[in-house]
Amino acid sequence: MRKRFLARLASPMLAAVVACSAIGNVPVTALAETAAAEQAIQPEAQAGEAKVQGAGLTDFTDVGGAGLSVNEETKTVTLEKGQGDHFAVFDGLDHKVKDFVFEADVTLEDGPSAALVFGLDDKAIPSKKWYGANLNTEDDGGQGRFRIFGVNADFQEQPCSFWEGFNRQEQVHLRLDVKRDGSYTYSFGNTGKELKSVEGQISDWKGGYLGILTFNSKASFTNISFENRMVETNLTDFTSKSPDKFQKDDAAGTVTLDNNGGDHFAVYNGLENKSNDFSLEADVALEGRSAALIFGIGRKENPSGQWSGANIDTENGAKAFRIFGPGLQDNSDEKGLEGVDPTKPMHLKLDVKKDGKFTYTFGNIGGQARAIEGTIDSWQGGYVGVLTFHSKAVFSNITFEDRTSEEVKAPVSEIQITDAYKTNLEGFSAMENGAWEVREGGLYSDASGKGDSFLYTKTQGNNFVYSTDVTFARNEGAAALVFRNANEGQNTNCYALNIDASSKECKFWKWQNGENYDMSQVNKTKVEPVDGKYTLKAVAVGSWISCYVNGTLVASTGDYLLQGTEKGQSTSIDEGYFGLLNWNGEMTFQNTYYRPITEENSPILEDVTVTSTGDVEKKGQFFPEEPTYFQYVKNNAAAVNIVPKKKNEGAKITVLGTDGKTEYPEGKNIPLEVGPNFLTVISSIPVDADGTEATLTYRVNVHRRQADEIYYNEPYRGQYHYSVKDGWGNDPNGMIYYNGKYHFYYQFYEGTKHGPMHWAHASSTDMIHWEEEPIAIYPDESGVMFNGYIVDDKDNTSGLFKPEDKCRLVALITINGNGQRLKAAYSTDEGKTWKKVKKIAADWEDDPLWSRDFRDPQIFRYENKWFLTVAGGPLRIYSSDNLLEWKCESAYGNFHTECPDLFPLKADDGKVKWLLNGGGRFYKIGDFKEVEEDGSKHWAFLPDAEYGTMDNTGDSEKMNFGKDSYATMRYYIDHDFGTAANPTPKDITVINWMNTWDYCTRVGETVGQEFNGTYNLTLNLGLTKNEEGKYILTQTPIQQYEALRDTAKKTEFKDVNVTESNDLLKDFKGSSYEIVSTFRPGADTKKVGFKLRTGKKEETLVTYDLEKELLSIDRSRSGIIIPGSFAQVDSQSVKRNADGSIDLHIYVDRASVEVFAKKYTVAGAEQIFPSVNSLGASVFAEGGAAKADIALYPMNSIWTDRIEVTKPIEMGTSSPAENNVNIGSTLELSAYLLPVGVAQEIEWSVEDNGVVSLQKDENDQTAVQVAGRKEGSAKVTASAKADPSLKKEFTIHVYKNNFKTNIGPFVANGNWLINDEVLSVSNNAANDSYMTQNKLPSKAYELETDIKYERGLVNLFFAAKGTDPNGAYALQFGQGDTIRLFYFAGDTIKEAGMGKAINDNQYHHIKVAKTENSVTVFVDGAECLAHTFESTEPFFNDAYAGLGIWDGAMEVKGFYIDGGKMPEPEKVDAKAPAITKNPSSRSCALKAKVTLGVTAASKDGGSLSYQWYSNTKNSKDGAKAIRKATKASYAVPTTKAGTVYYFCRVTNTNSKATGNTSASADSKLAKVTVKKAANPITKVSKYSKAIGSKVALKPQGKAAYKSSNTKVATVSKKGVVAFKAFGKATITVKAEGNANYNAATKKIAIVVTPKAISIKSLKSSKAKMAAVTWKKDAKVTGYKIQYATKSNFKGAKTVTAKKNRTVSATLKKLKGGSKYYVRIRSYKKVDKKTTVYSTWSKAKTVKVKK
Repeated sequence: MRKRFLARLASPMLAAVVACSAIGNVPVTALAETAAAEQAIQPEAQAGEAKVQGAGLTDFTDVGGAGLSVNEETKTVTLEKGQGDHFAVFDGLDHKVKDFVFEADVTLEDGPSAALVFGLDDKAIPSKKWYGANLNTEDDGGQGRFRIFGVNADFQEQPCSFWEGFNRQEQVHLRLDVKRDGSYTYSFGNTGKELKSVEGQISDWKGGYLGILTFNSKASFTNISFENRMVETNLTDFTSKSPDKFQKDDAAGTVTLDNNGGDHFAVYNGLENKSNDFSLEADVALEGRSAALIFGIGRKENPSGQWSGANIDTENGAKAFRIFGPGLQDNSDEKGLEGVDPTKPMHLKLDVKKDGKFTYTFGNIGGQARAIEGTIDSWQGGYVGVLTFHSKAVFSNITFEDRTSEEVKAPVSEIQITDAYKTNLEGFSAMENGAWEVREGGLYSDASGKGDSFLYTKTQGNNFVYSTDVTFARNEGAAALVFRNANEGQNTNCYALNIDASSKECKFWKWQNGENYDMSQVNKTKVEPVDGKYTLKAVAVGSWISCYVNGTLVASTGDYLLQGTEKGQSTSIDEGYFGLLNWNGEMTFQNTYYRPITEENSPILEDVTVTSTGDVEKKGQFFPEEPTYFQYVKNNAAAVNIVPKKKNEGAKITVLGTDGKTEYPEGKNIPLEVGPNFLTVISSIPVDADGTEATLTYRVNVHRRQADEIYYNEPYRGQYHYSVKDGWGNDPNGMIYYNGKYHFYYQFYEGTKHGPMHWAHASSTDMIHWEEEPIAIYPDESGVMFNGYIVDDKDNTSGLFKPEDKCRLVALITINGNGQRLKAAYSTDEGKTWKKVKKIAADWEDDPLWSRDFRDPQIFRYENKWFLTVAGGPLRIYSSDNLLEWKCESAYGNFHTECPDLFPLKADDGKVKWLLNGGGRFYKIGDFKEVEEDGSKHWAFLPDAEYGTMDNTGDSEKMNFGKDSYATMRYYIDHDFGTAANPTPKDITVINWMNTWDYCTRVGETVGQEFNGTYNLTLNLGLTKNEEGKYILTQTPIQQYEALRDTAKKTEFKDVNVTESNDLLKDFKGSSYEIVSTFRPGADTKKVGFKLRTGKKEETLVTYDLEKELLSIDRSRSGIIIPGSFAQVDSQSVKRNADGSIDLHIYVDRASVEVFAKKYTVAGAEQIFPSVNSLGASVFAEGGAAKADIALYPMNSIWTDRIEVTKPIEMGTSSPAENNVNIGSTLELSAYLLPVGVAQEIEWSVEDNGVVSLQKDENDQTAVQVAGRKEGSAKVTASAKADPSLKKEFTIHVYKNNFKTNIGPFVANGNWLINDEVLSVSNNAANDSYMTQNKLPSKAYELETDIKYERGLVNLFFAAKGTDPNGAYALQFGQGDTIRLFYFAGDTIKEAGMGKAINDNQYHHIKVAKTENSVTVFVDGAECLAHTFESTEPFFNDAYAGLGIWDGAMEVKGFYIDGGKMPEPEKVDAKAPAITKNPSSRSCALKAKVTLGVTAASKDGGSLSYQWYSNTKNSKDGAKAIRKATKASYAVPTTKAGTVYYFCRVTNTNSKATGNTSASADSKLAKVTVKKAANPITKVSKYSKAIGSKVALKPQGKAAYKSSNTKVATVSKKGVVAFKAFGKATITVKAEGNANYNAATKKIAIVVTPKAISIKSLKSSKAKMAAVTWKKDAKVTGYKIQYATKSNFKGAKTVTAKKNRTVSATLKKLKGGSKYYVRIRSYKKVDKKTTVYSTWSKAKTVKVKK
């Protein structure tokens, strides 16, 4: 409730008293206005009373000079009779008033006229300009009349003649009521009788002073009273920017601001215009650190943009009370809290005059007041409010007096321009807070110490080149171009580009409604002056603005390479006036020119095409007025050409390579690297005769793909989940089914981390198989493209389409840049191209909750309206008739989510209910209806009673209990849901992003892949009732996935008995499959489930715990663990089915597990990153057996572009190239071969320098354990066995570990390094932690450490629940002088000042003293924070501890408890491994393959290494280690006969052990006997070779040789047989043998044959014949020619040439047209019994003529 009061405004020294109220039991009274500090603040009235003053005023000054007398007893002021007007001015006002009631009783004693006067412009000269409300008995021809009129004012007088019944001889009452808008009521008549009145409007009402007047008369004025309605008290009409933390009580007149974790603004709504002359005061009861009166607010909708404060900050030392803001020094009286108890009620009062002079008064109520006085430079006024900072405060008795007499505008004066200043601008004027004048060198300006001083012109433009030169007098201040300015004074709307003389930094920004938005990254570019001056230039073409300083492009709207990802604006300004700006500097401007850009001289490019000799992928839409563009090319496009299409042929095109420097003439043959290649295309065109150019710079990203064989063969590429081909993908958005096609758009950026968002696009006919489409939507002048939605506006409600447009798609896109807003775009070609609507459709600045988080719209149609949900923070529901203009229907400040959605579902009982989706994490069920509140109707979601209230409470149901299912988006499939009377719920199909913001940005770099964006299974949603009758959601994978099942390879069990030791799935291997199962547990069954992607030490567990009724996914041993909360076990309570069974439907893909249970009412999804060799699976039951039905289906790939490859083409890794390890510790390196289907055979090697050692696993060659041995560096190489050129090299740095601590060991999350005594860490945009592995030993302790940092937020966790710090009691040190006590990742508990900032890259000692219910923090020995907890979490006194950092780097020396005197924890040694299978003894032949093996397991989670030993004795004593025999198996050498004994020593290494980190166990001895072999004289018993050949025999031991026919064959003493003459012979060999071979005798038959001959020619010149020739051999008898129609000569015929001189033959009676094979050999008749033959020649072919 607002209460008016009458104030006695006589002397500033006297108090104006306000009604009091109570806070708790403490009386709170208003602070009296005071001119002196240290004045006591005393109660003036009891609570609930109102002490009214302002009647009986007598404080007037005679200005007319005729005389004035005052009777204080009767409160009468008498004006003596004078000549003409006799003024008496009211002294109680020291400022003009606009909204008031002024009245008096008047007695005319001598003369005709008296009046109330108002609107006096000058108290000293009241006749200068004034208004009167009078009576005059002589007016109107003597009849007399009342009249209101103006003098020297534009005013239409209002008279009223005396009437019958009015007695001019009696006392008259005059009453004047004037409103601040100039409307008035003048009432008059005899005192005590009915009054008459006239009403009207004063145009251009500015307010003024008050007084009384007579005209040629004497009159007495009594009962003079004045009510200043510019003063308001007990105010509660405030709007909070944290509505869920805000309460007001109109009856009590209190406003309560709760702690919102930062600045909590509440803005006073009673001011329609800004105030520059006012008083604001309030009583304050503070709980926490800080509260303030705030003023000078630029925009009520956005108080944080521009504001000033008069505050109390209990943690700010000597500056506990201060006034601060633009134009203010940090004003404080440096007395801190002296004389003030902030735990008791205080009174704060701020008085600001229009000239900027202020008085800030403060103190406890009833105590002594203090005051701070000063002046605000360039004071322009603003709105007012109250504020808390990390605190709660109750404000009461809030009083505000607005003394502003006219609209707040900066005074300006005209500037005369001469020829000394070169410009083509006209109509110059400038703000009077700086000097502007033309001097010899140009336009001089001096605004030193004055803030912003604007120069305006009357020249305006829309598209242009605008430039100026500026020279600074000294390195102070900043100079700016101002353009597209509205010339509206303080309510500035324009763009500006400046250069700072001191820092040499450039800045491009926009003023919108007086608020400043950076449009580029400050500090991004520094520019040096040229010849002492700077040239600033802006090029504006439509919404695209490019800014140059000294020819360097420093900003370009939409160019995220320059702008930064958070820069943007609401609807762009298209035209306006030109101007200049001087900020706090002295400078001279020269050569200030504006050149228009027209259609004829525009540098716009209408298109850019990329060509190449390689393959260029599908071309996407080019946006001529947006600076960025994507084009993908295949890997074979190693170079490209850029082909621009110019709007104007006069434009000059320059193409630069990826370095931004190398120019490529005509844009040809530009080399590309694999990945993104940002090429620069510059278009310039002259815009005047002097050669001034308009220049636009385009960024064309030509992305060269990897080799085709890589894609869809990556180790973590899901085979039936859609994923981005390259780069980053997050939220799905804009999904729609139209004309037989599903369109899937999603958030996209290059690289594997979140960046400036685009909309990527894929299309499908079945939601399974996808076709990649070009990038659809790019960042623009408004910002980057966040999430959005697309609908089919088939009825053209938007009015965007022509009648002939068949396709009418409208997208509503979140634009992120300086806050978030919604922009529309539309498409007429099924989403291939889009045209953006310039005007913003909905803006966060117009939202009732005024939250910058205003994103992720999802749209539906209902009741013939469009509705959307939007959030990002609190939820809002909007409606629209046309998709382009939206109004807020309802807002939910306590319901926070992202990607909200609202839609109806028809439950299985036939009832229609509405589901509110909280971004895929939780949901509520209820109704959506029109409700009436406060006399107005609006649409709202009303949750069912079972779902509680509209807040983030436990009453919501989980939508997915896994971490990796987020940002649910719904396909728009004609989602017109009808009306409330006739609802038409439709099928709802959704998809989620398979990731979470906890760790998503780390996935790509951690697992070593070039893409990071996978999406969950597509789901159909439904509704059912659970056992309690509560409506719950069902989420069922779409039926299309069943088509991917490889049913031929299905593994199926019906009613199988699942025991604890079963091997049902022992033969299964796979990485992409589906499991459909139902378990029927036995009486003793405790758990059932599956182990998935098992191998090595890896497994992912899906478990149903029957005792806890809990379904969980455990990926703590699933493979690569992403830093963050990845390794936590996620679960959800699930009751068994009515029949006691449990159904688990599981989808496993290369990098994910998705689980559905309880008839699809429960869902969980997790990413996993197992080794490529972890392909096993098993089913388990614990406690007792269970019956089960199990069907396991291998799943086929959805990737039609995937190429099957059998050999490795590339090596990948998930390990960084640089690695750190301490002596005695180990780390794992991994590598894999691409594609992953090839054999993963990898060799690991290390430079043998003793720095590290490798522990290999022969069963999994994709990883190796590296142990640090001594300080230094080493290089480890992984190479492919099949192709050693495929390799990865890793550098390992080994450091000493002398970190001083008595609370280790620790669990590190992040890249922590110990180098000697220093622990260090560095990260970007990540939270890393270093937590104790064990709980601290007591409830009370002192933790101490020394930290050194410069960047980031340092966290000290002094009481955590476990090794994950989430929710821990923590202390945070940041970039200021404040220490924060808070729940990690949660709310602030308390903040305190340290008296200094410690982010100075120096070590600072931190000590935390914890008791069972309190904590005290010391920094460098000084106590900085102390807090006692009213209650604590159970783990507070049973806690872990640790360190952490967010987005920074730090070093730590020591981390210990209780002065480091705590006894060392008991040493825990590594456990010896368990050997479960020993090598077995063997007997074998010489050179046989014999492999011994050992099977062992670690008992404590350590890593195993192996070393084999050998001995000639049956004993381990004296055994020798076998070099390089370091695997679990060993191939025994069998090249020597005899007996050898072997065993394997298995060593378990556990770096977490606090004692000995390794322990060994030996296998049993295995006896291997190698038997002697038969003597290998030769492997054959017969040799048939051509004459002249030789053969070497190889008997073992001494040998004797003999030939039966030395003419045919001889044998030497060394066993070499020579083939001498045609014929046959026998060689006899007698070998004595040796240690490995037995003695033997062997006979070998020798046949000496002719040498082989060949066919010389083969032709068919005649029908059915062929002629063959060959070369003569004089040593043979003849030749045999063989021919056949088959290549194997089956059915061949033979022709014999019996004479050796015959060298040709004719083959006859052949089949015409047939192909014949022909070969030849020679023969020699040795005697009648013996004929020898040469080998057959190589066959030749001939086609026989017909």
